[in-house]
Amino acid sequence: MGGTLDWNALPILTEIYGVSDVEVLIAQLIAMRDFEWPKNR
Repeated sequence: MGGTLDWNALPILTEIYGVSDVEVLIAQLIAMRDFEWPKNR
């Protein structure tokens, strides 16, 4: 991912995975990004 999130893909992901609470998905994606990013530098 390179430490970035592709916000354009968010509607597609919510539809594919049937996400009902988008805020929770965003929080989880940000947590994964922040956890993985320092390791990849």
